[in-house]
Amino acid sequence: MIIWGWKTRLQRLGAGTFSCPACDASRTCEQVAARRWFTLFFIPLVPLQRLGSFVRCSTCASTFDPAVLEQRGIEHATFAPSVPAGGPLPPPAAR
Repeated sequence: MIIWGWKTRLQRLGAGTFSCPACDASRTCEQVAARRWFTLFFIPLVPLQRLGSFVRCSTCASTFDPAVLEQRGIEHATFAPSVPAGGPLPPPAAR
């Protein structure tokens, strides 16, 4: 028996501070991208399609279209990139 299917995985793109429409206050947030993967025996093997990205409030967990950052204003204009679980990647080797 072969077990296959699809799974959506989320990847954190960065974090920052914004004016949350649900909380109506300045809150921290993270920008997240969603992607669908083909799975075999519950192991994601092949990336299929990008489903889009969204902004999630860290306080109320509400999700919003990334356009909310431009409409409501960002207090910190840049998002800090996420660091891989094992720490930062080493610099590329000199050629």
